[in-house]
Amino acid sequence: MLDDRTDVEDLLRRVGQTDHGAFVELYGTLFARVFGRVLRVTRNRELAEEVAQDVFLVVWTQAASYEAARGSATSWILTIAHHRAVDSVRHEAAWRRRSASEPSAPGADLADAVAVHDELLGGLATLTSLQRTSIALAYYGGYTSVEVADLVHAGPAAVKTRIRDGLVRMRNALDVPAPV
Repeated sequence: MLDDRTDVEDLLRRVGQTDHGAFVELYGTLFARVFGRVLRVTRNRELAEEVAQDVFLVVWTQAASYEAARGSATSWILTIAHHRAVDSVRHEAAWRRRSASEPSAPGADLADAVAVHDELLGGLATLTSLQRTSIALAYYGGYTSVEVADLVHAGPAAVKTRIRDGLVRMRNALDVPAPV
């Protein structure tokens, strides 16, 4: 078993070069810590096993993106584990809420979807062109605020302000309560 920071970083670097042996060794070294971190968040052994496996799949596919200057390899992997565990708990909770709700009458879903669509169009109409473009690029295009800034030829701070102000304007137009 390894627990020296340099050794784990070396293993992760080798995993980034698709070294299967290094991956097996890294898995053996860190699985218990990853599983423990995930289990503390999920509080469900089966779900924790699934998430821990997913974490190592992410490590295998994204090891080359690890930057030692930003923190230790172990911290990087445990951060992935924590985020995946939180996401899985949220997903499970949303699934339980959807499953517990009563089935709606035929056609009610379509009517609800049309009503929401109309409300969203009304909310979008309250935005400036720059707010609408910035929000669309960030949320639907998947761009970061820095990338949006490059695309719309504005500063990142201005883009963040446009997005925030646009979302506030839409929330007010849709009469949605502000988050606590």
